[in-house]
Amino acid sequence: MKIPTYDRKNASGLATYLDFRWKGGRHRPLLGYDLSKEEKDRLAIAMVERIQNPPLITTATTAAGETLAAFAERIYYRTLRTKKRIDLTRPKGIVKKHLAPHFTMPMAEISAETCLAYVEKRQKEGANDWTIRREYGVLNRILNLAAAHGVIKGNPSKAVQLPEGNKRDRIATLQELKALHDAADPDMWRAIIAAVMTGLRQSKLLMIQPEWIVRRSDGNWLVLPPALSRLKGTPKEIPLNALAMWALTPTAPQLRTRLFARWKNRSFKKAWTRLCKRAHVTDLRFHDLRHTFSTALQNYGVVYEVRQWLMGHKMPGKTGDYSHGGQRWNRTLRQAVTALEKFLPAWHQVDTPRSAALSRQKRPRS
Repeated sequence: MKIPTYDRKNASGLATYLDFRWKGGRHRPLLGYDLSKEEKDRLAIAMVERIQNPPLITTATTAAGETLAAFAERIYYRTLRTKKRIDLTRPKGIVKKHLAPHFTMPMAEISAETCLAYVEKRQKEGANDWTIRREYGVLNRILNLAAAHGVIKGNPSKAVQLPEGNKRDRIATLQELKALHDAADPDMWRAIIAAVMTGLRQSKLLMIQPEWIVRRSDGNWLVLPPALSRLKGTPKEIPLNALAMWALTPTAPQLRTRLFARWKNRSFKKAWTRLCKRAHVTDLRFHDLRHTFSTALQNYGVVYEVRQWLMGHKMPGKTGDYSHGGQRWNRTLRQAVTALEKFLPAWHQVDTPRSAALSRQKRPRS
């Protein structure tokens, strides 16, 4: 079996890296510099053997000098996989970008003071309160695990008071939506309508595939895969009203699997920022359209339980454990999203001025 490797030239020479996937992880360690083909094969086989059969490391040998980043690799990520958390991108990013550069000392030397210093440093860097709380949550879970494994005696992060953070209550007004409509291209405007009519988060919206839309006797439904995170719930299915179907119907034959394959999360955020700047709309995040969805439902008299179901939030108490829907419930959900069709005036489906200008530019000369 050929083990995949790749080369990359740098100041030290031609570096060879392993590119090996194992148990949901991707391993790309450096094998060496300026290697012959035989050396590459030999080192790659040895490294794969080491990845598949890691040496047993006891707590006693690591407790004295193990850093937070090393413990996260050894225990924390494995624990998340055991809990069947599918997407480790965010916790790994928080550890690599923020926690590891600050907590460089052995874990036994981490104190409440160093944890407080981390919070103060992030505040000086301009991170908002909720971002700090999210990062600190990862730190807290790692230190809890370290205490449970005997690496440290207790979790010092619990002694630190975190910034409260103001809950965001920003929604898009009709005037702002009109300004976005006038400045948006057709694809972006359809994404906006889809967000306002379904309440989906940006990441889930960009993942939508045509086969997720299912036609039933009472209309079209969007059937969603499980959430990638245990904390962020996703509704199992959402009834689609006429506006949502308009937004999720491709205008041209699809060559890719995703309806909004033009963007990934990062490029979409940049496109959204540019759009808001063109439209002169300030302090509006794409996630605020999710707030707009819920607020509009509330204004049309949709009861709390229905809104919570459509948003994918977990119900308080045991209500959610005993609510399994049915035909009447599906009719209630459909009535709720149908009410949203009154939310936007007639201009929402008209070609945006930007799309009209683009079509004139593409028109062949006679």
